[in-house]
Amino acid sequence: MISPFVNFKLKPGISRSLTGAALLLSTATLINAGESKAALFECFLNNLSACGGQLGDKNFTGFNLVGYTPSATDTLKITESDGVWTVETLFNPSLTNKSGTLSYNIAVVGTNFTFNETEVNVGGSTQTTRPTVLSTMTGILPPFITTTGTAQTRTFTTKPASIAVSQQFTAANRTLNSFTTTYTQNVPGPLPLLGAAAAFGFSRRLRSRIKTSAAA
Repeated sequence: MISPFVNFKLKPGISRSLTGAALLLSTATLINAGESKAALFECFLNNLSACGGQLGDKNFTGFNLVGYTPSATDTLKITESDGVWTVETLFNPSLTNKSGTLSYNIAVVGTNFTFNETEVNVGGSTQTTRPTVLSTMTGILPPFITTTGTAQTRTFTTKPASIAVSQQFTAANRTLNSFTTTYTQNVPGPLPLLGAAAAFGFSRRLRSRIKTSAAA
């Protein structure tokens, strides 16, 4: 018995639709996979004039450090992964009886996204008197102080598209290893929605073409 599917052939129009949908969904998958990978900027605190740039749709500019003379191995790292931007300040060797203020700006470029939340973590000694980081940012009132072993999170009430950051760090009679600040946005990713919509539309067109072919 000959299978009824042996001589079945897709018409050229249906074949082109299948190919187009496959390319569209493959492209969306590749772009989404790329978004999940972390990107990295790294520079030295003693050369902040060379630090900054655009990472995704966030532009980091105006890095400045006052009140503290950094060592040659103190670094600043900027990363992005899965919609979270992280600025990590690392002191090597760790600081004791020193303080300073790091400032910079972040702005959204080319999209309508806004900032939703920020979190600051401090790494250092676990003594009673711990190193502190006082952060002053646009959209956060009043400023908040974080200490080692704790992470403090604030939600922006104004959902700004740009932030001016000033972080005063203090390590008097204590040790400060690092402080890390993250920035998030609560915007749904458009590509998965686009992929689903494309698949749904393609499915409807395919069913329609098959019905037309069967009726011919």
